[in-house]
Amino acid sequence: DDISMCSTDSNSTDIHYVMGDVTHPHAAKGDAIIIHCVDDSGWWGRGGLFTALEVRSDEPRKQYELAGKMKDLDLGNVLLFPIDDKQSRLDGQDRLALIVAQQRDRANNLSGILLSALDEGLKKIYIAAKRSKASVHLPRIGHSTKGFNWYGTERLIRKHLASRGVPTFIYYHNRAARNTPHIVTGTKGANSNRPGDETEAPGPSAPSHSSGSAELPSFMKGVHVFFYNIPASERKRLSRYLITYDGDEEDIMSAEVTHIVAEVENNIHTQELQDLVLQYTEAVPVQKAWLEACFFKQQKVNTSHFLHPLR
Repeated sequence: DDISMCSTDSNSTDIHYVMGDVTHPHAAKGDAIIIHCVDDSGWWGRGGLFTALEVRSDEPRKQYELAGKMKDLDLGNVLLFPIDDKQSRLDGQDRLALIVAQQRDRANNLSGILLSALDEGLKKIYIAAKRSKASVHLPRIGHSTKGFNWYGTERLIRKHLASRGVPTFIYYHNRAARNTPHIVTGTKGANSNRPGDETEAPGPSAPSHSSGSAELPSFMKGVHVFFYNIPASERKRLSRYLITYDGDEEDIMSAEVTHIVAEVENNIHTQELQDLVLQYTEAVPVQKAWLEACFFKQQKVNTSHFLHPLR
């Protein structure tokens, strides 16, 4: 059996690495969700997975372009729909989840995979997968592109899907054997030099890290940051590192926030920050230099030297 699980004692919370075509998830038992990342332009792409998905179904292009016309392609959004109109399996339904995880500007420049948007999308896919008891199948998102950050991407996949009990399969495209997928590795930790990886859209620049290392450290685990008055470019840079090191960015202030990273430039900012801290007493108001110190030292440093004086 080409797709038998060769590691019978593998943990259900592991990621499984598969050789084969992700548009035909033959490693699936029952219903399956296939993931693909798209940009916010509403223009369906050519080549690679875009073309493979069109061969599989007429729905991907139709649903994506419709969402573009309806202005429903905000970063972090997920389009989820069946793709069994042309080809199907007898033992389950296949659905496609398009995560809006890239931006395209007016000059047609495409951003890398934005980890904060991917983070939001995977949270939504977890809910859908749990509800339908579906397995999840992904290409190696963003592989072989400028600034590719596989470790941050893999960490998000493990965090939101595999570690929470969703059967998760990452496919390595084998051009020599398109229709004979098989499990190529037991589970944890992917080697960055696997053969025949599928090329996709660019990923963000990653923190410098040895290519031989299996995983990045997770010293920011449990840190939930709300950014206050931080310029968009700085926020994007800091959140990318934060997520890479297993922290979380929160879009709205809530009881989950552990740190408010803020720039205070006037009395109004001071008053608003004071109000936030009074309402959310567990959140620590810190300067952005605290995050930079954590990233530089590769550990969660004490906040005492980085607190905002709010008195």
